[in-house]
Amino acid sequence: MRKAVTDRPAADMRAEALVASYERTGYRRVAPAILQPADPFLDLSGEDIRKRMYLTTDPSGRELCLRPDLTIPVSCDYLSLVGVKQVMKTLKDIDQHLGHTVRVAGVVPTFFDARTKLAREAVETLGGYFKERLYEPIRRSTRLAEAPSHRQTIFEYAPESQGAEDYRRLVDRFVATAQPQERAA
Repeated sequence: MRKAVTDRPAADMRAEALVASYERTGYRRVAPAILQPADPFLDLSGEDIRKRMYLTTDPSGRELCLRPDLTIPVSCDYLSLVGVKQVMKTLKDIDQHLGHTVRVAGVVPTFFDARTKLAREAVETLGGYFKERLYEPIRRSTRLAEAPSHRQTIFEYAPESQGAEDYRRLVDRFVATAQPQERAA
């Protein structure tokens, strides 16, 4: 009998294969540290976020903080939109009760099919709320759906497919938005 797709060792192998496929195309693996320089986050969100960040200093006196952002994938259907609303409520509760702001760096619409009104409305709704933090949708694709059943990443299974193209575009945007910006004087 075939193991379930959620089998942990198999999932780890698929994750490693995905990373390897990115590395073969020139990307390099980056494991963001839990503690990061505070300056980029302060530059992005302003000094008013300072009181809601977990800050410390390194031995040289440089300010460090817990990374205060995340990216949320959202399937383009009604129930997923309801789920996003619940996630946002949870993040607000964390802010109110723990005094720690978790910033949503971006939202990635997935399973997008431009032919359906529901998918178009989902992206429109997300865009109305998240604005410039809304990434381009990952289109619904047969190749994307087939790849896991072959225990391959989309880059191994169908590297020239629209699904691979969409995920490459997403990585390019992550890389572009992660570049440090000059701090205002």
